[in-house]
Amino acid sequence: MSLADEYQRQLAWRSWPTILDELPLHPGQKILDLGCAAGDLAAELVARGAFVIGVDLNEELLQAARAKGLSNAEFLLGELRALARRSRRAATIFTWGASCKAILGSRDSRSRSS
Repeated sequence: MSLADEYQRQLAWRSWPTILDELPLHPGQKILDLGCAAGDLAAELVARGAFVIGVDLNEELLQAARAKGLSNAEFLLGELRALARRSRRAATIFTWGASCKAILGSRDSRSRSS
């Protein structure tokens, strides 16, 4: 089973629609999806009218995300901690699980070494 297949399997027990119903999303809102994986969350956000910029470090997952053919989404290969150097802007940033640790963990390690 590929990593993209595993993410698809996990989608069955994640309740993204219920979670997203609680967010103040607006049509045309630009959302940065950090650690977008196979683009399942991006697909839900696009269906609600958002434009999604998905970023992940795994090319296999990005290929699966791009294969969804989402017209209001783009998927970029990138290191999450390097996003500050990008010129793109988003109204909302969404991340989940391990992506949080990747970002916050790097911040913690920098503050300890100072």
